[in-house]
Amino acid sequence: MKNMLSTDNAKTILLVDDEESIMFFLQKLLIREGYNIIKASNGKEAIEIYKLNPDKIDLILMDITMPVMSGIDAYKELTKHNQDVTILLMSAYSQESFEEMENINFIRKPIFPNVLFSKIFELLNNPSIQED
Repeated sequence: MKNMLSTDNAKTILLVDDEESIMFFLQKLLIREGYNIIKASNGKEAIEIYKLNPDKIDLILMDITMPVMSGIDAYKELTKHNQDVTILLMSAYSQESFEEMENINFIRKPIFPNVLFSKIFELLNNPSIQED
C-alpha cells in the first residue's frame, strides 16, 4: 500500500485551518488527489512549519479566520519571508472583505472540490497567476 504522505513526486500542500471537520474533509480530498499534506491549526504554526520546510511546500491552503494568528497576518508574514510563496486563502466571507490585500489568491467556503482542484492546479502550474 502506497503511503501518500511520503510520495516523492507529489506536490505538498500545507493545510491550515482551526476547524477539525474542515481540516479532515480537505485532507481526505487532497490525499485522494495525490497531494502530500502537512497540517497546521493556525497562522503562527503555519509560519513555523513553512520556515523549516520552504523547499518542500508547494502551496499553502489557509483559512483566514483562526485563533492565535489569522490567515491574513500569516499571509503578510509569509510573503515578507518569501515573496514567491504560493498561498491560497479560503474563507466563508467574500473576498471584498479583504480588499486591503492586493493580488491574493482566494477561494470561498463552502469549498466545492472541482473549484478547489482547478484553482490548485492553476496555481501550481503557473504560480505567477494572481487573483484580480
